[in-house]
Amino acid sequence: MRKSRFTEAQVIGMLKEQEAGLPTSELCRKHWLSPATFYKLKAKDGGMDLSDAKRLKQLEDENAKLKRQVAEAMFDNVVRKDFMGDPSLQTAGSSGSYSATHAVPARSSSLTGPERRRPAGPARSYPLASTPPSVRGLATNGPT
Repeated sequence: MRKSRFTEAQVIGMLKEQEAGLPTSELCRKHWLSPATFYKLKAKDGGMDLSDAKRLKQLEDENAKLKRQVAEAMFDNVVRKDFMGDPSLQTAGSSGSYSATHAVPARSSSLTGPERRRPAGPARSYPLASTPPSVRGLATNGPT
């Protein structure tokens, strides 16, 4: 995520200035930001004190750390089930030996769909005879 060029204290200071009566256009000119950016910051941080903003940032960081820990624990459990070979720990359909299909999900993107592969078969070759003479000379003799 891109880091803001303004700290929480600066944003809250700008919001306080606007609440004190400074026109938005003047405030935006003073701090070199567009009105759209100001209103976006106001929607995000409006009505908060500096202590509230710091607490929110601390909670967001803690939440991200806990999410990473849960993901790592889930991954460790899957790997442990597949590597150990303990029947009580095995996933349905695993034989106790490591299988890449259990540990690594298939690559796909929500935008492009499943990973596309070239169809099997020989590589396409283009006959030299169908190329123009000027290009054919480059192919056989190299550039001059």
